[in-house]
Amino acid sequence: MPDHKILYIIRCGLPESAAGIRVFQMARLLQKNGYIVDFLCADPVAAEGAANHGHDQQTGDRVYSYQGFRYFVPEPSERGRFRNLAELVTAERLCRRVKKHQCAEGYDVFVLYNDPGPLTWRLRKYCAQQCVQLIGDITEWYAPRSRGKIGERLMPLMVGHRIRRLDKCCLDGVIAVSPFLYDYYRRKGMKTIFIPPLMQGSGQQTAVKYHYYTHPVINLVYTGSPGEKDLLVPLFEAVEHLNRKKLRFRLDIAGVGEEYLKVVWKHGSYSELGIFAHGRVSREEALLLGYRADFCVLLRKAKRYARAGFSTKMAECMSSGTAMICNDVSGPEQLLVNGREGFVIAGLEELEAMLEKVAGMEQNRIKEIKEAAREKAKVLFSPAAYAAPLLKLMEKR
Repeated sequence: MPDHKILYIIRCGLPESAAGIRVFQMARLLQKNGYIVDFLCADPVAAEGAANHGHDQQTGDRVYSYQGFRYFVPEPSERGRFRNLAELVTAERLCRRVKKHQCAEGYDVFVLYNDPGPLTWRLRKYCAQQCVQLIGDITEWYAPRSRGKIGERLMPLMVGHRIRRLDKCCLDGVIAVSPFLYDYYRRKGMKTIFIPPLMQGSGQQTAVKYHYYTHPVINLVYTGSPGEKDLLVPLFEAVEHLNRKKLRFRLDIAGVGEEYLKVVWKHGSYSELGIFAHGRVSREEALLLGYRADFCVLLRKAKRYARAGFSTKMAECMSSGTAMICNDVSGPEQLLVNGREGFVIAGLEELEAMLEKVAGMEQNRIKEIKEAAREKAKVLFSPAAYAAPLLKLMEKR
């Protein structure tokens, strides 16, 4: 079906962030099955680093290419805070761009990646008139925010309204990143498929434990921006207590530096405790820390945002052979077999006891768990496993 064309409408850019990786892997799966996929970016700087091919004469957008895909990016403008906020709640400019590209290219499907809501509403009648399918790629259901800029506080409210009120009447189908979202949309009677973060197995680096010390230790890693969603203090306290007599664990943290530890935890000589906060690092450096670890730790509050999302770091780590340690939030961690492919604790109060158990394991046993995680990832995050339902969802009306 070489004439089947898809426009992926995104608020991210190249595969350098979790969102960028998600949409790129989805597009690559579609491309391998004969579809033509273009990206329409809302952000003027979304494709920095890709090859620039000038302007599209019919739409006025800048055109970038990256690994066989076109990224259409708007011209930067001095719009000001008020106009940017108005665009967030109306999507007027973005909708005009979508319609221009439809006139120029004649797409069969629009895929909206985590749209705040206004564009979903604006496109519902237009897509029906154009015989274009409108599909939602849904990966987030944000928790309310009490801090930050107005737009940052508005976004969770808008997304919540869209999920509850708009998606059923506007979308022709949903790609759900998590079992929670899959079940939610299925209960609403919507055409829904489940696709977690996808990883390309052939190019995935294999985890190789790095020996930082002359004596054996368990290497733990956390990578990301914790914000208000990830819980790190219980991990700091557990590692500190378990290392009080000698270093048995090393915890590497990418995404925050020592200043963060001083604010959320306490002042101290962190390296002496076996805790190393590397600050913001490149994606390649963060991946390297993951490859060198035995376990990646992901602790979250048992709230809707944790159930609705699916951590890209979980997919990346397991695919390389780094096992996970998670707390049970009734989310994606329930896909793991506890004790065989990683560890899932019922509550944070169990973390230290579980780490104590891990510290007493033979190295061969830890290797078995890491290999089991890798084998699970080959099935769970394999693009080929989701090709058939995705292609069926994208079929022409």
